[in-house]
Amino acid sequence: MKPISVHVIKIDVVAAAKEKLLATLNKEDLERYSRYRREEDKLRFLGGRALIYRLVGSPIQFEEKGKPFVEGSKHFSISHSGDFVGIALDDSAPVGLDIEGRSDASQSLVNHVCSQPEIDFIEKKGLDAFFEIWTKKEALIKCTGTGMTVSLKEINVAKEGENEYMGRLFYIQHIVLGAYHLSVCSSRKFDKILIQQETQIV
Repeated sequence: MKPISVHVIKIDVVAAAKEKLLATLNKEDLERYSRYRREEDKLRFLGGRALIYRLVGSPIQFEEKGKPFVEGSKHFSISHSGDFVGIALDDSAPVGLDIEGRSDASQSLVNHVCSQPEIDFIEKKGLDAFFEIWTKKEALIKCTGTGMTVSLKEINVAKEGENEYMGRLFYIQHIVLGAYHLSVCSSRKFDKILIQQETQIV
């Protein structure tokens, strides 16, 4: 089995190359960039586009439910949270990535979005495990490209590895990256998540 590569970059690296990166955006992406109000959100968007342009290609197109793709290139998924922007890449199968920074999770939130096996998992491991479950769910949904077709409570990702969703098998792995939880989902088996931290973007 091959790993799935995830390239991550911090937004301060993006900020240092901001003017050069802006010059690479096409008209549609410049318009999207300008619609963000907060500077951090602008940098996350810019970092995501820079990773796609450099590692996948262009132009970026979108499926009916909003999943991005580049015609004739590799599968990818973008996620960002806090200081990090990441992209998961795979040559042979759809992939989903989610990154979430640690924050406070309430029991009411857990009960609202988690299935009973997931609630049991979190009770055993502690509330921080909510973000493991949450990123797995998000990665699964992003991998399928179908959007939210069922309630989050109907999705059970309490176990690592093989999970069934909508009659198909998906494979999910989770790691902790400093203060962040990161999960990757694919429709193929993979042995690990291979993190590659980018120190420059141009």
